[in-house]
Amino acid sequence: MKFFLTKEEEHAIVEAICVAEKETSGEIRVHIEKTTSKAHFDRALEVFHELKMHETQLKMGF
Repeated sequence: MKFFLTKEEEHAIVEAICVAEKETSGEIRVHIEKTTSKAHFDRALEVFHELKMHETQLKMGF
């Protein structure tokens, strides 16, 4: 199985998210997929709801 990110890259992203989340009440999530047949915005909305971003602790998702 081929991974999109190396473990080091994944770790760097996780660390950056942790730092950023300390400065805001928002929650940050990253979703990467190789390809989609849908318009990018439409797919982003779909994933937003799949990840239940509208159900965050402080209900900050729109």
